[in-house]
Amino acid sequence: MSFYISQKTAKHFSLCCFFYLLLSNTSFAQKDVILLFMPDSVSNGNLSELKVEGFRNDARLISTPGAIALVNRNQWKANDQTSLQAALNTVAGVTLESRGYGGSQRINIRGSFLRNPFAVRNVKLYMKGIPLSSPDGTAPLEMIDAFDVNTMEVIKGPIGSVYGSGTGGALLVNPRLYVSAFPLNTETSYMVGAFGLRRLQSAIAINKQKWTHRLSYVFQENGGYRKQEFNRKNNLTYTGAYRMNDRLKYFAYASYFDGQLALPGGLTAAQVEQDPTQANLFSIANNASLYRERLFGGISQEWKVNNKLSNMSSIYSTYSQKYNPYGTAAAYSRNGYKDEQSFGTGGRTDWKFADQLGSNLSYNINFGGEVQQERFEATEWTNDGGKPGVFKYKYDVDYLSLMGFVSADLKWKKNWLLNVGASINKMNHTIAATGLNDLRVDSTATWNAELLPRVGISFTPFKQFAVHGSVSYGNSNPTIFEQIEIQQFGSLTGFAESTGLRPEHGVNYEAGVRTVLFRKVSLDVSAYEFQLTDAILPYTQTLIFPTTGNEEEFTLYANAGRVNQRGLEASLYYNSEFNQSQTLSSYQIYLNGQYTEYTFEDYTLNDVNLNGKRIPGMPVSTVSSGVTLGFWRDYVKLNLQHYYVDRTPLENQNNDWSKAYHLLNARLDFAMPKTVRKSSVEPGFFIGVNNALDTSYTSFLQTNAAAQRYYNPAPTRNFYIGFTLKFINKALCSDVQ
Repeated sequence: MSFYISQKTAKHFSLCCFFYLLLSNTSFAQKDVILLFMPDSVSNGNLSELKVEGFRNDARLISTPGAIALVNRNQWKANDQTSLQAALNTVAGVTLESRGYGGSQRINIRGSFLRNPFAVRNVKLYMKGIPLSSPDGTAPLEMIDAFDVNTMEVIKGPIGSVYGSGTGGALLVNPRLYVSAFPLNTETSYMVGAFGLRRLQSAIAINKQKWTHRLSYVFQENGGYRKQEFNRKNNLTYTGAYRMNDRLKYFAYASYFDGQLALPGGLTAAQVEQDPTQANLFSIANNASLYRERLFGGISQEWKVNNKLSNMSSIYSTYSQKYNPYGTAAAYSRNGYKDEQSFGTGGRTDWKFADQLGSNLSYNINFGGEVQQERFEATEWTNDGGKPGVFKYKYDVDYLSLMGFVSADLKWKKNWLLNVGASINKMNHTIAATGLNDLRVDSTATWNAELLPRVGISFTPFKQFAVHGSVSYGNSNPTIFEQIEIQQFGSLTGFAESTGLRPEHGVNYEAGVRTVLFRKVSLDVSAYEFQLTDAILPYTQTLIFPTTGNEEEFTLYANAGRVNQRGLEASLYYNSEFNQSQTLSSYQIYLNGQYTEYTFEDYTLNDVNLNGKRIPGMPVSTVSSGVTLGFWRDYVKLNLQHYYVDRTPLENQNNDWSKAYHLLNARLDFAMPKTVRKSSVEPGFFIGVNNALDTSYTSFLQTNAAAQRYYNPAPTRNFYIGFTLKFINKALCSDVQ
C-alpha cells in the first residue's frame, strides 16, 4: 500500500478524514497489513532539523536509528492538563490510562504494563540526566505535572544499551525553566469543571545574569465520576539552572508531592449497565484509597572539559511514604491496609568523547554508569473500616542496582550513522519478611551481571529522508511480591516462595522510515517485533498451610512462557502558518495509529494451552488525530483531539473482550490582543469539553479480574472553564542573558 501526498492535498482536513474512515471501518480481526498514521509530536513539521537526546548521541531525529517521539509544549496545553494522559496518548505505541480524571494511572509502552498492571514499571524516567525511577523499575510518574513539562522524549522498546534494565522504554523529561525570557515572570491559572474538579497552577520565575529559578505549585481536586473515586494532590516543584561559564553548567530539581486517591474497585459488565457510577461496597465501607507523599531532590552537572571531552553527572535522594487501605471483598486474601516507606539515593555519570577521523568520518564514544540504592519497608494488616486490623506481615527489602555502559557512534558524512552499545547490569534484593506465630522468611536474590547490547544503523541519502534499523536487548527483574507471597487466614499466616525466578529477557527487531515532504509534512513509519523469553507469569498452586495442615491457594510465579509482540506504528504531521493579517493564522494537523499482534507462545496455564492467544489488555489498534487552529495572530486557538481504541481482550483465553470506543475532546483559548492589553499583564480565558460524544468506556481495564470485574467506567461528557494571568517585568531586560 502506498500513498502520494501532494502539498495541496496535505492542506485539507479531508486527508485526515480519509485515514480516519479507513481505520474505523476496517475489521482488525483480519490479518491485513494496514498503514496507519500518527504524530511523533514534533515541535514543528521539520524532522530534518530537530535534535533529540535519545541514546546519548544528540543526533537529528530524522537520522536516529530507533523509535523516538517528542511531545512538545503545545501538546500539553491542548487539553485540561489534569494529567499527562491526553498528550502522551498522541504517541503511537504509548497508552497512558487513569482511573477517572487525575486518578491512579499506569503507562503502557509497547506492552510494558503486562507484568504490573497497577503501576508504572519497566519504563525508566529521567530529568536532565537525573534518574527518577527506583532500582526495582517503578517510576513516580504522578510526581510530574504537565504544567512543569516543556518537552518529553519517549524512547520506545528496550533501552538497555544506555539506560539499563527495562523492556518498555524511557521517558526523558525536559522541564520548564521559564515563564518567559524576561527577568521576573509569574503565571497563574485556575480551572473548575464537572464532578467537583478544581485546579490551581501557579509559577514564578527569576532570570538574572547566570541564574534561573522557577518555583511552581499545583493543587488539583476532583470529586470523581463514581462513588469512592475522589482524588486530590498538592505538588511543589523547584527547577534551577546556573551557568558558571561556557564550560560548566548546573541544574537542580526538587519536588514535594502529596496525593490522595480513592479506589472504587472494578465492576462487571452487568453492573456497568445497571449503574456505572457505583463502587464496590467493600471499597466504600473500608475507604479503599491511597495516600502518598514523595520528596525528591537532585543535581546534575554538564562539564565541557575541552572541545572533544564532556561529562554529565548527577546525584539524587528520594523519600516516599504511602498508606493504602484496599480491598474488594471481605476475604482475607483480598483486602488489607498497607503502610510503605522507602528511602533511596543514587547517581549517574556519562562521559562523551567526540573527534574526527578525516574530513568525512567522525565518531563519538559515551561511557559511564549508574548506581541506585533503596531501603523499602512494607507492613500490612487486614482492612478494618479503613484502619489497620489484624497484623498480616512485614517486608524489609534492600535494593542495590549497578549499571555500566559504553556506546559508540560512527558517522560517515551526513549519510550513515552506526550506533553500537552495551550495558552490564547487576541487581540484588535482600528480603526479610515476618508474619504471625514467629513466621520469618529471609531471602537474598542476586542475579548474575547481564550484558544488554544494541546495534542501530540509519541511512540518510538526502537531508529530508532516512531509513533505519536496529536490534536491541532488554531485561526485567522479578519483584519481591513475585518472589514471596504471604497470606493471612484468620489468626494464621502462611507463605509461598517462587524459587529460582529469573529476569525476563527480550530482543527487539525494528525498521523504519522518516521523511519530510514539502518542508511541512512529516512522515514516520516503523515496524517491530519484540520476542520476550523467560516471561514471568502467574499460576495458582494449592499448598499445605504450615500450622494446620489445611490446603490453601497461593499465587506463584515462574519463567513459564514466551511472548511475541509485533506492531506497526506510523505518523503524519502537518504544520502551516499564514499571513498574520488573515483570520486563520495557523493550523496543525496530525493523525496517528498503531496495529498490534501480541500473543502468547509456549505457555500453558492450569492445563490450558494459551499458544496463539492475544495478550489481555492490549487493544488491537489505536488511532489518535487532532487539529489546532489559530485565529487572529493566534490570540484565539481551537484544539480538537480524537482518540479511538479498538476492542481489547480482557482475559488469557480471549473469551471476553471490551468494546471499541471513540473519544472527542475540545479546548478553546482566548488571549487578549497586545493592542488592548497592558504591556506587563497578559490575561487569558479558556473553556473545554472532555468526552464530547458522551461515550461509555473504560480507560483503566483490569485484566484477568476475579469475578469478571474488568471495568472502571470513565466520566461521561463533562465541561471545564478557567482563566490564566501572566505578569512580566520588562524593565530589567538588560539583565537577561
